[in-house]
Amino acid sequence: MVTAIFARAASSILGTLWPAYRSYKAIKGKDVLEYKRWMQYWTCFGIFLVVEMFADFLIWWFPFYYELKFLVLLFLLLPYFNGPATIFKRVVKPTLDKHEEDIDEVLDQLDKHGYAWFTKVLDWLRRNVLGMLVNASAAPEEDEKDQ
Repeated sequence: MVTAIFARAASSILGTLWPAYRSYKAIKGKDVLEYKRWMQYWTCFGIFLVVEMFADFLIWWFPFYYELKFLVLLFLLLPYFNGPATIFKRVVKPTLDKHEEDIDEVLDQLDKHGYAWFTKVLDWLRRNVLGMLVNASAAPEEDEKDQ
């Protein structure tokens, strides 16, 4: 049985390092078909990572779960299966085509208002979280003075 550690290592090495290098070579070589292949891979791998995040939490106990994840990764990686092109053509493209306007609208709003929201969150964290930490670290000094 493939362990969770092996599955994570394989996902990290096979799923990111090898494709990253192959993507670099595709960009450097200016081969449009190879470039397209790796762009489709990264799109599918990103979806795989999001699904994996939830699946790891919900169905990690399922028999052969880690072996199945490894097989999915091989399906995405090995040219023999042409996995990314198949998934992209049958699932990703139709789904994104259907929701493209909504996604673009959300991303436009994030572009316009994301920085303001981010600064508000940081300001809140600074005031509340750092404020609590400063107050907590000052409290023992006051207790020592009272004794």
